[in-house]
Amino acid sequence: MPGTEGSPKRLSVVIAVYNSEAVVGAMLDRTLAMLDRLPGGGEIVLVNDASTDGSWDVLRRRAVEDERVVAVDLKRNVGQHQALMIGLGYSRGEYAATLDDDLQNPPEEVEHLLRQADAGHDLVFGRFRVKRHGPLRVAGSKVVTWLNRWLYGLPRDLVVSNVRLIRRDVIERVLDWDSRRVYLTGLAITHANSPANAVIEHSLRDGRGTYTLWRLLRLASMIVLAHPRFPWRGSTHRQAAVRNVIGTSSVG
Repeated sequence: MPGTEGSPKRLSVVIAVYNSEAVVGAMLDRTLAMLDRLPGGGEIVLVNDASTDGSWDVLRRRAVEDERVVAVDLKRNVGQHQALMIGLGYSRGEYAATLDDDLQNPPEEVEHLLRQADAGHDLVFGRFRVKRHGPLRVAGSKVVTWLNRWLYGLPRDLVVSNVRLIRRDVIERVLDWDSRRVYLTGLAITHANSPANAVIEHSLRDGRGTYTLWRLLRLASMIVLAHPRFPWRGSTHRQAAVRNVIGTSSVG
């Protein structure tokens, strides 16, 4: 598997990037500043999910300039969850955190998740102190929560979000799932033994929100169809989607 060799890291931050040229540089700067404060060091694995703007140019340049940055370019758009799975395959951290690319989830908040992990938890989700989402996104979160409880056994006292921290042993079990349909949250819940929440802050989105009813319906259908009970999931070879990799994790 790519990225499993080389020097181990304390933390890998994995980010799927799509058309974020305007903000991804600032996201990188703040994430690297967080890693500078972290004992044991870390890396950032960014997966360009076939952006149509200049996102890849930013990622490529930063990966050349900083050995802590790994940039993965995909030939085609595979969606956030599959892109994150590809990024996890290149990660080397004892833990891997997943973040969105728009700074709505501040990278500094990952430190709160790490403290929960150090208390013995193998999967930690960020729980927003105050959600800064619109009404449709809030309604969508309720639907997602219900589906996670019904299909994946989400505990009643656990709240999920796109801010996740996953321990290496859980990552390896998750990466064994080979399917064209991937729902990372469900896989992580299924394979973790001690999930928990950490309270984190939520920032206003940089730019206009893109959450729509269509996106909610697509997410709900993905959650259902990615479940192992559905036999038509199909297999895939994730490496076939990778066009280029720049950074130290690509060695080995």
